[in-house]
Amino acid sequence: MSEILANKLSPSTGTSVQLGDSGDTITIPSGATLTNSGTMNASAITAGTLPIARGGTGSSSTTFVNAATNITGNLPVGNLNGGSSASSSTFWRGDGSWAEAGGGALVQVGKNTLSGASGSIIVDNCFTSTYTTYMIMMRGIVNSAGGNSLQGRFRTGGGSGSSISASNYRYASRYFNDDGGLESNTGVSNTKFLIANDSLDGQRYLGYSGVFYIYQPHSTSFETRLHGQGSFVSNSLADILGTYHGIHLENLTSVTGIELYFTGGNVDTNSQIVVYGVDVT
Repeated sequence: MSEILANKLSPSTGTSVQLGDSGDTITIPSGATLTNSGTMNASAITAGTLPIARGGTGSSSTTFVNAATNITGNLPVGNLNGGSSASSSTFWRGDGSWAEAGGGALVQVGKNTLSGASGSIIVDNCFTSTYTTYMIMMRGIVNSAGGNSLQGRFRTGGGSGSSISASNYRYASRYFNDDGGLESNTGVSNTKFLIANDSLDGQRYLGYSGVFYIYQPHSTSFETRLHGQGSFVSNSLADILGTYHGIHLENLTSVTGIELYFTGGNVDTNSQIVVYGVDVT
């Protein structure tokens, strides 16, 4: 093999220099370094076949990867920092690490939508030690008879819960009607708490609807506190009432669920309770 020793190759005419001919192989030996101080022709680099030594098959169907068209599907989390700390509650940050999303998220932990009229509507095993605060959404809690009061009890025992009926409930409810009048319902040492009185039947009126928050229900170190607001239409169709409630359970029972029912008649079809854990991290 012949050898040419030179410090520089320049074109004899024009501005282009060609190495070899089509089909030739230009070999750069191990340990050699190519330094580019100018502009590289990207089309010349990305065209052609990716060799086996670079992850290809060497066949004419294997070309250099075009990120815009040749990559589909999901990148395995193991390819990002080895997947360390990756989970359903984390995301990949710009600083190259997995981290949890910001706080304030609502996570659904329980739901009951009645498919038929029932004596009560219950959501069990929705309060656990996972969260300290829960949001309870009551939508269209309708009385099948009308003219009855909506009341409730907390439950204990997890998935096979039972209602807490000891005389330990305190409640204070204030109703503001559309005529500017005020009404109240209060109770001490009761076996249940009261939310709405004289509620109108008929699903078109949406029954009682409201949002409540409950604090530390699962813990046996704290008594359980529930407060919220909502609205309902009176049985005589005379008023729409806006309501505010404070409810307290005066014992250290671990509360794991909630039950609502009326003083008469059933809770009607499509009445719904949805419970969310409030992520405050």
